[in-house]
Amino acid sequence: MSFQYINSHILDSHPGPLPIVVGNGYLAAIPLVGSTTKLVVIHNGTPVKVCRNHKSAATLINKLKKLHNTSPRNVNSSVDVTTF
Repeated sequence: MSFQYINSHILDSHPGPLPIVVGNGYLAAIPLVGSTTKLVVIHNGTPVKVCRNHKSAATLINKLKKLHNTSPRNVNSSVDVTTF
């Protein structure tokens, strides 16, 4: 009697990159289907870029996080944002 392993990849010692989620989920890097190293960076529900590895995805997320923290949308409501 022979067995057929349908999900044999779950027993792999190197399953691929782990996802990255930042903040309340506004930034995320999710593994690309069919790849063992690529991640898709998602910002506010929109795919931004396909990164080749975990390090490049983390670098892009840090860059987007800095841009998000300094955007006029995050300024206190008492500040007039029309002058920006």
